[in-house]
Amino acid sequence: MLYTRHTMKNTFVKIGGASIGVFVCLFVHTIGAEAYFTKSQSAQAIGPITGLFLIEYDFGMKTHNVHMPPLAAFGDTLERDTVSYQIIDEDGNVAIGTSLGAVLSGAPFKGGMYVTDKGLGRRFTLAVAFTPAKSPEPKKYRLQVTQLPFNFDGTQELQLNPSELKYYTTKYLSL
Repeated sequence: MLYTRHTMKNTFVKIGGASIGVFVCLFVHTIGAEAYFTKSQSAQAIGPITGLFLIEYDFGMKTHNVHMPPLAAFGDTLERDTVSYQIIDEDGNVAIGTSLGAVLSGAPFKGGMYVTDKGLGRRFTLAVAFTPAKSPEPKKYRLQVTQLPFNFDGTQELQLNPSELKYYTTKYLSL
């Protein structure tokens, strides 16, 4: 009888522990869906005078489908389907040069936007190649996101605030 009680107690402890583990996993996943923050930023030379800047970020909401822009443009573009960015030099000035950017993601693409279904989170990567105008000596450059629009359920247009965008930047890269 004592052995049976001990076995039943161990079984209940294991079932309880597993239940708590499943609950925590589901809760953490739900928390992860309520997010918009950067995951990583990097900058690396891909040639003698060209740099590749990457900013990864996650977006998702528990109660809304989130529509994210696939396009990226240099400057302060205020379009609902475009992430805007600038290349900043070590003196704090907007750099002169040539850039090409795009937002990459494994999220489904519908109606010209990436779509993250409610309750899920997806990863996005802003990838920008930049070649500075000729300079007598190398300078340092970084990527800064200036506009990140998104919308809820395809209708409610929103954007990150400047205080949130300050984290959407890379370290300096010498080119």
